Amino acid sequence: MPSLSSVFEFEPYYYGPYSEDLDRVVSQLVREGYVTPDPYAFVADGRARLGSSFSPTDLATDEAKLFLQSLPAEDALRLMAVVKQYRFEPLPRLLDYVYRVYPEMAKNAESRSQA
Repeated sequence: MPSLSSVFEFEPYYYGPYSEDLDRVVSQLVREGYVTPDPYAFVADGRARLGSSFSPTDLATDEAKLFLQSLPAEDALRLMAVVKQYRFEPLPRLLDYVYRVYPEMAKNAESRSQA
């Protein structure tokens, strides 16, 4: 199974790695009804900021199940392990992980501690 970094090119950005191509794909998934944006607000550097997380729709869940069934068992298990491990991680913990494993992605970060 290819890694995310082999499919999308990432660059350091305000709160960690950013991919313009991935951003386009997510926007398309929203337009096509596969994911729903969940906007949220947070404070960083004393300023209110807006962000979005994304939730799969029923359509996406149904198609994901079909996709998993089409994969070799080993690949499906690896994919599900990643989902299980990170699905409910809050953004600050995910960012801490990314900054620890990929420190070059933190060079443009505005505020790690309050993201």
